[in-house]
Amino acid sequence: MKTGTVQPHRRRERVPVAWPRALSPSLLRGALGALTVPMALGRSVGQLAVLALVAGLVCAPTITATVDDLSRVVPERARGEAMGRHGSAMTAGSAAGAPWAGMAVDVWGASGGFVVVGGVDVAVAAGAVTAVQARRVVLSRARRRAA
Repeated sequence: MKTGTVQPHRRRERVPVAWPRALSPSLLRGALGALTVPMALGRSVGQLAVLALVAGLVCAPTITATVDDLSRVVPERARGEAMGRHGSAMTAGSAAGAPWAGMAVDVWGASGGFVVVGGVDVAVAAGAVTAVQARRVVLSRARRRAA
């Protein structure tokens, strides 16, 4: 484009979105945990495969929602470091969780592993939802006092 030339006005096209607003990573994590617990009921490979498929449908959206939240909160100049820390936290969580799941399997059998992992996931999600709500209340009160 040459300097001094005027571009004709282009109408913005509506871009379809898969979901109209961001999903809460905490709620998705809770759903993932809640859908993991029923895997304890699987008695055959086929049943376990179906239950794992259902639980797995929430896995990628949960990870994507955490990355989306992170990218909205962290300034662009620090985003690379934040994404690296996010990946490290996921790896650390997997490394720390595997022995606990293994102990549950040793104590209660395979079903116990699914119940413990899913239950911990639901508890962590509930704690996160509670913390986010508490933060909103504190910020709202602070804004009212400042006004």
